[in-house]
Formats: sequence, structure tokens, C-alpha cells
Amino acid sequence: MKYLCSDKINRRQLEDIKHPRQLFSILVDLGLVSGQNTQFLEELLRRIQRYDLLTEVQHPKLQISDGVKGLIKYLKDSYKKHYENFRPIPWNPDVSLSLTKVYTKLKVISNDRKQMFKIGELLASELDIFRQSESGEHARRIKIDGPPAMGKSTFCRKLAYDWVLGKIPQYKLLFLLEMRHVRENASDLESIIFDQLLPKDTGITRQALHSYISVNQNSVLCLFDGLDEFKCTDKSKTVIHDILWDKLLTWCTVVTTTRPHECDKYLANCELYFTIQGFSPSDAIDYIHKYFTYINKVQDAESLVEELKLRDVKAPPSKYPRDSDSKDDHRRYDLLCNPLHLTFLCLLWEVKACLPTRMTDIYKEILDCIIKRYCSKHGIQRSGNTLPENLKDEVRSLAKLACSLLMKGKMIFDTDKIKSTMLLNLGLLVKDTGVSKLQVENICFFYHKTWLEYFTALHISNIIDNSDTDIRSILQHIINKERQVCIFLSGILTHRATPLFKLLIDQVQDKYNTSEDIFSEPFPLLTECLVEAQLGVKYLTPYMPDRLIIHGSSHGLQFSDVDVAVASETGLGLYGILEAKDESLLQQLIDILECKNGVTCTDHRHRCKHLILDTSALSHDTLAMITTKLSNSSLCATVLEKRNM
Repeated sequence: MKYLCSDKINRRQLEDIKHPRQLFSILVDLGLVSGQNTQFLEELLRRIQRYDLLTEVQHPKLQISDGVKGLIKYLKDSYKKHYENFRPIPWNPDVSLSLTKVYTKLKVISNDRKQMFKIGELLASELDIFRQSESGEHARRIKIDGPPAMGKSTFCRKLAYDWVLGKIPQYKLLFLLEMRHVRENASDLESIIFDQLLPKDTGITRQALHSYISVNQNSVLCLFDGLDEFKCTDKSKTVIHDILWDKLLTWCTVVTTTRPHECDKYLANCELYFTIQGFSPSDAIDYIHKYFTYINKVQDAESLVEELKLRDVKAPPSKYPRDSDSKDDHRRYDLLCNPLHLTFLCLLWEVKACLPTRMTDIYKEILDCIIKRYCSKHGIQRSGNTLPENLKDEVRSLAKLACSLLMKGKMIFDTDKIKSTMLLNLGLLVKDTGVSKLQVENICFFYHKTWLEYFTALHISNIIDNSDTDIRSILQHIINKERQVCIFLSGILTHRATPLFKLLIDQVQDKYNTSEDIFSEPFPLLTECLVEAQLGVKYLTPYMPDRLIIHGSSHGLQFSDVDVAVASETGLGLYGILEAKDESLLQQLIDILECKNGVTCTDHRHRCKHLILDTSALSHDTLAMITTKLSNSSLCATVLEKRNM
């Protein structure tokens, strides 16, 4: 083995080496091997085919104290107790499903820096995120994002349960930490662990835990679940930020989940980035059958699958339907990709045999089911679908509380803010003795953040026409910080959502006027709200300019039909590629503008008076080609203005 080091150690030193320990000592002195860096040693062992020693180097048999052994046992027992079975519908304790049997593997798209993954690759297992490179390296800072209710927390719980089952042997300790419960003034990781996970009579001290983690960082896995729910004045001044940016615990592996775009700057240091895609049609069919099998209603499973037409879907359709497709079917498909929403659809099919096509309607119907169940259980009479006035008042008070919390950036509140036992017994709120295992508190929080957002939207919809309320500042706040509330609010108000749409349009136009990328937020939010409100793009026409902008880029023509429609109708523009002499793409552009070849958008031609073209990357010949094509098209706007952006 020593001769494999001839390029690192001089010949005389090599000849003097008589024992492996001497070689190891020299490698340490040269900085080629250390407790935190074993890559060179691992490569040597591979070359001499000593895979037995390689395994010991990669997964050393640690000297674990009795206190740490007790900690490991406690964590495994706790994770097994809480995550082996879970209740997908918290207000219905009769439905409890096995995580191993019901959890359908979520698809993850990766984007890596170490070439361990192919961009766009779909992982076969959640454990693939720990894949090693040929040199034995693996990512130590991993970001996983996904839309609301897509299964990020379930993903973390599945990893924790995999650890309990021994499927991640390289990690001796795994800490699953919920970011919404992290105190802003937490000084170190150990204080967060003790606060959330460990009881008063734990057999290990903070100092002993700190020492073990510090010395054995390679064998510690931390799951930071829901970074977007970590509410504090400045995340950059917290211990969580220091860990994510390698200022602390550099060699620990940290997996962080968040909603898209909400914590990008805090997670920019992550080496790997995955997006949870959600259920495929076959995943959804499997989940539906498992749900109804558990409650002994197998026949309902097949009838739901047939109603959803899942077996006819060969591949996921485009996010927004074309004219030849059923809009309801496509919107419903978007909902069933989401694990939580699919669970709600199963429940609604079981109880009401109804299938809403909008996310807002799902939450509305589920809330109605919850209240009906409560009324039936407590002998409260209802007149048809009308709620008794006292229950209406209770729902309004909960909505007002939710809005107050979200406007203050909070998710947890004291139980004494709830005056009614009815609200506590509905099942939407979780009552706890506090996040800390060491300090008893009486707190409440919504069992899922989307319910907090839905109730916030309910309250705003109730006060939007109230002249005594500064509704503009409230709408401005949710546009900037709570996009999911905007989507719910659009779904609740539909045509009454004009104040929200006006503010969104103002922000998009401000970006245009300052030459910023208009297709970053809030433009995607504008299109999502438009779809949820089920309003045509003509709804926005009176508020928009009469110019159409086309930006040159190297990313290809990638936009949805709704984006095209909104951009065309409103004059905000299309984002695509106009490479030199690429006639097929130029023709695609003309087709889009003329609504040809199945492109779904409203007749916008009466709105498009000017075409403003980004010419920064286009040659004179290409510009001439575009001019010719536009002049030969049936567009009303044939004026071409050059603009370097």
C-alpha cells in the first residue's frame, strides 16, 4: 500500500516504512488523512481491494457511552411510537395508517454540484439522497422543497422511521426537528434537541451530547423540517443559519425542507437540491386503494379511481388544460398529485361522494364535514346546510385569530386565546403542553399550515369590503409574505377579488418599469390566483398596458398556456428563446401570438399594439427574419421596437 503513495511521499521515507502505523502517521502529518477527512485513505483501500477495512473507515464502530446508548434507544422508541402509524385525518381517530404500507414514495428531482445525480433524475427511494460519489463523498447540506401539503413532513418522518429500521446505518444519531417550534434565542443545536425531543430524566447531559456530536459529526443526521415556518426577526442571526452555512457542525449531514422560494437565500449553501413532485397516477391509485382498504370500503376505492379517470392518464398532463381537455379533470389531477389533498378527496368521496375541482372548494367541503361531524356528535341541530349562528361566530373568531397570527408572523398561540371548547374539539387545532419537554406550557397550533392560511383568507374575505379596515396593507402583506393565502382568497372571492388582482398587477408593472424580471414573483402568483378564481384572462384586460414584450433567453420556450394567455392579454410578455436563425422557435412564437396549433389563450390581438423585443442576443439577420414573419402574420401589431434589456 505504501507504494501507492509514491507521488505523495519521497522514496527514502517509503523505504523506511516497515509498519502500516508508520505510513498512517506520515499521511496524517502531510494532512492527507484526518478524523474528518478520510477520502485519500478510502481510495488506497479501494485500490488494494480491502473493502472490509473500507467499510470500517466509512462507518466506524464508535465508542458509545451508556448515556448516548440510552439516547439512541429513546429516540428510536419515540420515532417508532409516533411515526410507525399516522392519522391522515386528525379529527377522525378511527383512521390510522401504517407509514410503511401507506406511504407512497414521492418523486424527487435533483440538481447537484458533485455530479452524483443527473439533473431531472427521479429517485427510486428517499434514501438515494445520501448517495455517495465514486470518491466516497456525499452531500452534507441538502435542500428539499415542495408546494404546500406535498408531503415534506411525511418525507422527514419516513426518513426517521427508516433510521429506526436500520436502513441508514451510517448515522448513529438522527434528530428530527420541527422548525416552527425552534426558539429564536436558541444558542446551540443541543438546546433545540433537549427542548423538542428529550424528557427531563434523560440519561445524558447537554455537555455530553455536545461532546459526542462534535467528535462524531460524520455519524449525525439532522432533519430541519419546515424552515419556512421558522418565525424570527432575522434568520441570519440564528444557530440554524450558522449550521446551514457550515459555521457550525460542518461535517454533520443536514436535510432541510421548505416551501419553494421562501428560504432560498438561507439555503443557498446547500450542495444538493431536490423538489418533491408528488403522486403519479399509479401512486394515487395505490394510495386510494390503501385508504379504502383500511376502512373496509374497497368498492369505494375503485369507484373513485374510475371517477377520476386515473387509469386513462398515461402521463401527467400540462399544468393548465388545452381546449381538447376537460378543465375539471386537469384541475382535479393537480389536486390528487398532492398527498394531503388526495386524502381529503378520499374522505369527501367516502362521506359525500363529491369531488371538488379547486383547492379552495376542497377545504370548504372538508370544513363542512368537520362541523357536521361535531354537530352530530354533540346533538346540535342544523337547518339544511345552514350553521347555527353561535357556530358561525365561532368559525369567524377562529378565522380572525388565524389572520392575526399570520400577520404577526406567528403559528403558535396560547390556549387561553380560545374561549370555546368547540374550536378545540373540531380537530383542526392541536392542543399541547408546549414544545419543550422540560418546560410545561399550554399552547395551540393548526395541525397543518394550510388550515391557518385558509382561515386567514376566510377572515380577509369577510372584511375586504369594510371601509374601516386598511385592507390594502393586509393584501400587500399577504402578497409579499403569504402567497398561499392569496390563492385561497382568490378562490373564495372569485370576481370580488379585484383589489387583490389590482395590487398584483401593480407589482408586476413596477418590475417592468424598472427592467426587472417580470416573470419572477408575483407574476406566477398572479397566474395561480387567476386559475383558482376560475376567471378568464379577459378579466384583467381593463387594468393592463397595450404592449407585448418578448425576452430572449437560453432556457427554451417554457411557459404554460395560462402564462401565455395572461402575458398576451395583459401585455406583460412571453419568456422564451429566440436563438439566431431558429425558424422552428420563431414559428412557434407566431403560432402562440395567433392562437394556432392548439395553443389556448384568448383573442388578445386587439390588445397588442406594440411588440417590444429584447435584441441583446439577436443578430441583424435574425431581427430581419422576425420582422418578415411578423409582417406576414395576421397580427394587428407589426411594429417592432428594438430594446436592449
